Amino acid sequence: MKISDYISEYLVFRDQFDQVSAKTIKLNKTWLLYFERWLNDRSLNDIHTYEPGFPVWVRSKDYSWAYKNKIIKAAKHFLQWMTVYKDKEFPKWLIASYKPPRNKPQEEHKAVSLEEIRAMANSPVY
Repeated sequence: MKISDYISEYLVFRDQFDQVSAKTIKLNKTWLLYFERWLNDRSLNDIHTYEPGFPVWVRSKDYSWAYKNKIIKAAKHFLQWMTVYKDKEFPKWLIASYKPPRNKPQEEHKAVSLEEIRAMANSPVY
């Protein structure tokens, strides 16, 4: 069975049993396309041997921290589903390794200038 077939079954499961919205199904499909692209017609049974690993591959892409997080979490949930509902066995460490990027980039702190504070203090109440 091809990975795309498993993903299709997973999305049907998400729809019927998890009862998620159509928008969530569409997003999951998009995020899992990255997993399918990374797998690149290789065997799902040997994913623990492929280098770079999927999370490392995703972290190397030029996507936002939040988007990388969603892609990795979707793949992790898919693999968990595979172990429970499709009796696929993966090394225990593999699914645990599907973690989002460690650090969310800090946004630059924006301070109010002294001139802006004086302008606010001197402005009329109404």
